[in-house]
Amino acid sequence: MRTRSALRALLGLGLAAALTVGMASAAPVSAAAGEEAVRRGSFQAPSDDTFRPGWQLKYRELFDKEDLDINMDEIPWTLDNFENVYDTISDDDGETYWGEMGLGFGEVIRSFRTWTKTKEIGEDNWLTVALSGRQQDLKSGKNQPERPGVFHVMRQPETGNIVAELRSDDPTAGAMIRNTKPMPPVYRMEYTVTRYEMGGDRFDPVTGEWSSWTTHPGYEYGDDGEYSIAPGTPRWNGFTLTDALGRKNCKSQHPWPDSSTNAYTTPRCGEGLWNPLNYGGAGYNGLHALTVTDVQHPMPRNLHFWHYHRKVLMDQFATDPDRDNNGRVCNSETGVLTRMQETHKNGVNPWVGGRMNGWNNAGYYEVGRMAGQSQRFFSDCNTSIEDPDHPGRMIYEDTTNQAPRAMAQSDPRFFPYIPYTFAVERSELGYTLEWSGMFQDVGWHTYRYYRPFITNNNPVWRYNAYPGDHYDGRYNGYARSSTRQFKPDGTRESTATVKRTWPDQWHANSAYPDFVMMGVEYTNSTEGWLQFDDVRLYEPADNRPPVSILGKARVDNWFGKQPQLDIEVINLEETVPNIDITVTTDYGTQTFTDVRPDAHPNARFKVNGSIPDGVAHVTATKGDQTYTIDVPYKGIDVLDLSAKAEGRCTGQNAMMTYSVTNTDNVDATYVTITTPFGAKTFDRVKAGHTVKLQQKTLQTEVPAGTFTVTGSGPAVKYPFNAGVEYPIATEAVTCG
Repeated sequence: MRTRSALRALLGLGLAAALTVGMASAAPVSAAAGEEAVRRGSFQAPSDDTFRPGWQLKYRELFDKEDLDINMDEIPWTLDNFENVYDTISDDDGETYWGEMGLGFGEVIRSFRTWTKTKEIGEDNWLTVALSGRQQDLKSGKNQPERPGVFHVMRQPETGNIVAELRSDDPTAGAMIRNTKPMPPVYRMEYTVTRYEMGGDRFDPVTGEWSSWTTHPGYEYGDDGEYSIAPGTPRWNGFTLTDALGRKNCKSQHPWPDSSTNAYTTPRCGEGLWNPLNYGGAGYNGLHALTVTDVQHPMPRNLHFWHYHRKVLMDQFATDPDRDNNGRVCNSETGVLTRMQETHKNGVNPWVGGRMNGWNNAGYYEVGRMAGQSQRFFSDCNTSIEDPDHPGRMIYEDTTNQAPRAMAQSDPRFFPYIPYTFAVERSELGYTLEWSGMFQDVGWHTYRYYRPFITNNNPVWRYNAYPGDHYDGRYNGYARSSTRQFKPDGTRESTATVKRTWPDQWHANSAYPDFVMMGVEYTNSTEGWLQFDDVRLYEPADNRPPVSILGKARVDNWFGKQPQLDIEVINLEETVPNIDITVTTDYGTQTFTDVRPDAHPNARFKVNGSIPDGVAHVTATKGDQTYTIDVPYKGIDVLDLSAKAEGRCTGQNAMMTYSVTNTDNVDATYVTITTPFGAKTFDRVKAGHTVKLQQKTLQTEVPAGTFTVTGSGPAVKYPFNAGVEYPIATEAVTCG
């Protein structure tokens, strides 16, 4: 057993549950070695945590110690004068807004200034940091935003790990990281996130309750810190209550509207503010964890711009408790959908951007106030269809409802100790989205969904990355603006008039190279920050083993539940026949048959007591081909107890004696024995000591069953819980 002092030195967590990920699979092998492995019927893979079957690592950014010197303050802010136009429809100075507002739009968009800056980082400058901010006080004499987007490399106080942080402490600020050059036609992009604070309820370990109220850890802005946020500042659904100038009720999507009934001329601040973000029926927050866009060299922009330019997306959508919508959250363990407002509002959504909303049989799209795509969500609760190009591979798609269908809820109780991994793969046929980590009601899991470029005549919007990329112009059309324009007094015209048309929205010879973005790309709707590291770009490689799988291992003590070892295996085969998977550990063997492509069975082994470091053996079989990998894992050191139950007869009744011995080398803070006949807690049970609970049952027969022992060692840092439950089997007792 690992000593307590060694564990403290390793984790800095005291008596903690060490929750770490071990990833293993094959290193690239020669053709001869592969043929020999097939001939033998098996192949033993060495451990390599960067290996991905079918991919070779091109770039990797770990944000190590030397990156602490990255200083974005050395780069001057540049005024965005709207000359770099991505499109003329929904860009920040877009013609749809001029058409709807007239000269009024010119007044509001010039009531502030937008400033930007970029920096290329990493090997060959393969990544670009892009920041944006809004200067709202034009009389300050400063040519910079008051509360801009932020990027810096920092050392996490809780873990001591070095991570990068993207931060936006006001909806008017944007902060994202993206590839510098267009992505290749086929690629895998992934990165690791240890914390994101962008809305949703948070758990209070003191009260044991969830709440939308949280506090800000504090952050300084401005040359002299004049726009600082003090530690402990209240936040609601991730939003601070005042803006950079100290004004209340100022956080909205101004000046780009969220509905056709918005009065653009309504003041930006005040109780009458239209569609406030940080409270009420229109409020929401969220994170764009990973976005693939059709925009080259993108910068942060308004929300409606991005609703027109996303190919695929993985995001968190955190609604205000008063926001009424018909969104649902899937529990992949039970297949049950729960109304989003009845959850902790940490819903996570993988989806693709389909054809533009409103595209009709006449061949045009009615732009109205803005352009936007249909949103097609993936979850295990959605109806699945079989992919005609990959027999056996299933496509999960909600084709009937545009409301969010979250695949799960993230679990912020584990920030920043347990990471999430986000990944997107582009093949010759479609996209695969992957999100792994700890999820509420589910535990540790990987979600992986494949989507062809076209399914049931529903395309991924502008999927073609280069001319002739599987696209023949069949979805081309034109956009048309037909709205009731605002008059100077803030009211609308009584009838709609056609303002403008935009032809060839997706013509046959078009090309939209992929740019993958992570962070806060909106400049008028979301607020918060995320901390991340280990950004990787993979290119195709001919290194697939005979059976293509990936194994992950984790040992955890999930909030006082019984310690368990999880071995997750992802089937990366693209076609049938389905494969059989066997997982063998020191705690038993579990077998899964007919595992289809992209499925990810999780073998779980519950253990009474500590789990030392070890290796799980995973064998995958496809026909007469077998492939074996070793998946190492880091152990967990919990309070070690032994227990037994003995029964005897006193007259006609059974007398039960339950004994628990502290077999650990530290004192237990408490030990609780729970039986079918009651419970008792013993405080401070010394190492090596035994406590007993005697219970006269008044029954002539006690059937076989279980009793539960809960014990806790010295206090540990949240979220790891020192208290662990151990179920102990008992034999039957019969008295005559």
